[in-house]
Amino acid sequence: MAISSAIVGAVVGGAQVYSANKAQNAQKDAGQRAADEAKATAAAATRASNKANQKSPNLAALLAGNTAPGGAGSTMLTGPQGAAAPSTLLGGNSVLGL
Repeated sequence: MAISSAIVGAVVGGAQVYSANKAQNAQKDAGQRAADEAKATAAAATRASNKANQKSPNLAALLAGNTAPGGAGSTMLTGPQGAAAPSTLLGGNSVLGL
């Protein structure tokens, strides 16, 4: 009878350990799911906030910065007066007659 009581006690003890381990794993999994859900919720909130507060370009400032002060004929490189004539002659007199 003592042997069967020991076996029953071992089985019951093993079942309790198994049950406790299973409960601990379930709790750990639930915590991980909650953390993952919190991350997803935070990411969704950030996306919603960014969508609601979109930055838009200042078109007036861009247009003012791109308008040439000298008028329509000016460029950043030469200005409204154009390029100087001597600077276009690379080698001076050449065989081509320039």
